[in-house]
Amino acid sequence: MKDYQNHQTLRLLREQRILTSKQWGQLYPDRASSVSSEHFDPTLLMVLLRTVCELTPPTAGWDAPPHAEDASYEADIARVRYFMNTLLGHADKSRVSDAVFVNYCEDIRETVVRLGGARYGDAMDKIMHQKTDPISEEHYKELLMQWKKIEDRIKDKMNELDSATESSGDEGEF
Repeated sequence: MKDYQNHQTLRLLREQRILTSKQWGQLYPDRASSVSSEHFDPTLLMVLLRTVCELTPPTAGWDAPPHAEDASYEADIARVRYFMNTLLGHADKSRVSDAVFVNYCEDIRETVVRLGGARYGDAMDKIMHQKTDPISEEHYKELLMQWKKIEDRIKDKMNELDSATESSGDEGEF
């Protein structure tokens, strides 16, 4: 029964254009055995966590930076999204200061280690000290800007859906 409800929820999200055709294809490919979250973009993962997994929103909500003292699983998921959006805000700029970069890296590292375990600390350290060639840098900037556009559109749609659901609940419908 839960699989049917999840499918209905996802289909509604697709009809409302919260999920893109590409994301729908990743969730429901021609060969069901080829579904893998490894290939999901961060925005799709966030939509799934908020809708299908029915996680409880952190105290600050999904769309605001979590409170520093809130180290819950949900707050860390929202924190990763917040970090991504913060970095997306710098995607069209050439650089950030070393101090800002180090601060971002430390905050992200701490959150990722809490979510995934200590083994991610070494991977984060490696990423922090890795040099990027200009061609790859441009490619990553473009990806970040694309994710930002998708994230903004989906955030707006999710807020509309949340508002509509609350209104329906107030009237005793659903």
